[in-house]
Amino acid sequence: MSLAVVLFFSAISAASDIPKGTKVTVRLDNLMMSDRAIIGEPFTARLDHDLRFGTDHVMIHKGVLVNGVVTDAVSTMNYQQPGKLELRITSIISEGITFGVVSDIVTRVGTPHRFDYKKQRTDDTGARRADITRAGVDVLTGGGGNAPSATVPGGDITVGGANSQSGMQVILAPNTKITFTILDAKATIQKKP
Repeated sequence: MSLAVVLFFSAISAASDIPKGTKVTVRLDNLMMSDRAIIGEPFTARLDHDLRFGTDHVMIHKGVLVNGVVTDAVSTMNYQQPGKLELRITSIISEGITFGVVSDIVTRVGTPHRFDYKKQRTDDTGARRADITRAGVDVLTGGGGNAPSATVPGGDITVGGANSQSGMQVILAPNTKITFTILDAKATIQKKP
């Protein structure tokens, strides 16, 4: 048997599928906002921990690229309703192996504001200011510590960190941690040109 065939079969045995039910925590690479996101929009993240698949041996190392997609995005409609973001991861790429992934959908929903029965509409008084204030003091998205920050498009609002709290609009800053559950993941080896 040739050396190339032996190496090929060794690579296949090293590329085991990710078991169903595996928890995968990622950190977002980019700012995501319910008022700007589009259904089908891709996003990238980095794996926040090593994956071992029930063994002591690290199968996928922390920091590898994770790809995902926005499965649903609902705008606040100029602060008339709570925003919503739904995300799913679609692949993990590690050392020449691509894991095609189907994960659960993680949903983040903004906080609704009270209904003003006299005016017969949602009272958004201060809603924008509240989102800006929370973003500015790292309450909206966590921040804290040494978390990197980003400027919200269309304004001078800077957000940072990794907390699931939200105002009326869902704002997920770079480095926000999100945990997905793997429903199915198949490994395929990338062919070198």
